[in-house]
Amino acid sequence: MDEVIPSRLKTFDAFPKVQSTYTQSTRRGKYTTVILVVILMYLIYGELGFYIGGQEIHQFRVNKTVDRDMQINVDITVAMDCQHVTANVHDVSGDTLKASELLEFEAGDIDFSRYANRHFIHSDSSLDDVMHHSSKPAKSLENNLVKTDTGACRIYGSIPVNAVQGDFHITAKGYGYHDRRGLRPNELNFTHIIDEFSFGEYYPKLVNPLDGTTQLASEGESMTKYHYLLSLIPTIYRSGSKNIQTQQYSYKTQKRVFGGPSREIPGIFLQYDIGAIELDIHHKRMAFAQWLIRMASILGGVITCSGWAFRGLETMVGRFLGKKYLQDDSGRSKGMLDEKPEFD
Repeated sequence: MDEVIPSRLKTFDAFPKVQSTYTQSTRRGKYTTVILVVILMYLIYGELGFYIGGQEIHQFRVNKTVDRDMQINVDITVAMDCQHVTANVHDVSGDTLKASELLEFEAGDIDFSRYANRHFIHSDSSLDDVMHHSSKPAKSLENNLVKTDTGACRIYGSIPVNAVQGDFHITAKGYGYHDRRGLRPNELNFTHIIDEFSFGEYYPKLVNPLDGTTQLASEGESMTKYHYLLSLIPTIYRSGSKNIQTQQYSYKTQKRVFGGPSREIPGIFLQYDIGAIELDIHHKRMAFAQWLIRMASILGGVITCSGWAFRGLETMVGRFLGKKYLQDDSGRSKGMLDEKPEFD
């Protein structure tokens, strides 16, 4: 076998190395090498996190599904006795749902200070956050209440409604709906806190835009209409084999105070409309081979460009300060950027 292979091929080296006796090292090269290694480690750490975490893709498309109904999750506290308030839903199809018969009414506390240190997972959080918190066992809305009777009423629960444009509203009895137990106008107080207002399956850790909203009625604002206009976007979260279908929304708010008799009804009105666009949020991770090629390209490019920059800087320093300055900085240790062959 040795006779077949030429002697030149036996000693062939595709990447010839320069012997250490013919190289000159400097402290500048050593420090530059240390800095370069730190940068490379940081890049490796970042790219590894990018590969493990994957990429979150947002896609909008026309909503082709037709849902007959959907669920509204409510948790609102109003600064009035429960015996004086009622809740209803009215939609464009002409149906009216007596939500008071399906929701729970309990005397509760209306304390604005409890929101000072609350931490939420918002609906615009990352896909990993949504998947993680949606996997928690669903807690009942009832568990959030601190039961102290201070004249406020907490209205909570979930109700099925038609999947069309509609209006969920909380009003005082005798206003908008006939009831003999109506209060006088100056006795109304629609100061309120919205702890939960969402659509679809209830996920206790996911917070929608209105969650945590507070409205305080000032003196002389007993006859006030709080109007929230909600634009719903059907949203699907997909990660692996797990899918979560819910509704995101944006909202605008209007407040109108009636100074005298008016056809308007005081209360809290949440008007919602379902958009024709659907949002698909899914998780995607690049192939491992593709990531290796990406990683090698980045590291190789950084090393090459750093070597060019270092040699260019050395050349400029030598021209302006002289070669003697470069020779005075030579040392025993070597850096991988400043090895220069020297031949007699």
